[in-house]
Amino acid sequence: MLAGFDLRRSRPALVCVEVDKPGRERVFDHFRAAGYRELEAYRAVNEWNAWFAPAGDSRPGESPARAGTVGAGFN
Repeated sequence: MLAGFDLRRSRPALVCVEVDKPGRERVFDHFRAAGYRELEAYRAVNEWNAWFAPAGDSRPGESPARAGTVGAGFN
């Protein structure tokens, strides 16, 4: 699925991807190769989603508790 998602062309500011253990490293490799970093603060929200932002962008990545909409509706 990610092979057709051209991060260099669309360059979204924030991406959430559902990851499973067998494919986890491939997902992370795909985002790292495109110049993205994982937003580790979002791991506290849940462990089955990974959140990424462009590595040089300092805007995204605020604390999920402060973001207000991350994880809304999920308890």
